[in-house]
Amino acid sequence: MKYQRKIRLEETDATGVIFFSKLQSIGVECVEIFLNECGFSIRNLIQMELLFPIVHAEANYYLPIECGDFLEIELFLEKIGTKSVSFYLQFDLNGAKAADCHL
Repeated sequence: MKYQRKIRLEETDATGVIFFSKLQSIGVECVEIFLNECGFSIRNLIQMELLFPIVHAEANYYLPIECGDFLEIELFLEKIGTKSVSFYLQFDLNGAKAADCHL
């Protein structure tokens, strides 16, 4: 799945660069959108007790991501286990890899 997203002021620190934990938040946002596109809502998954809590998150930053930047985000289903699901997200800025994240 591909998703475009603008970085908001509230997601940056005093230097105008994205606050480190916000990348994972945007990643979770992408996963939720992906699930919605597949016909699942978080509410329905909770009601069905089909929960998959995030037990590990990892992010790498390669370029500064600043307020107002438009990111092209690509979500990949990395692994499906018997008790867990893993996602990989790549965040591109102007055609260059700016960051990636594992959830």
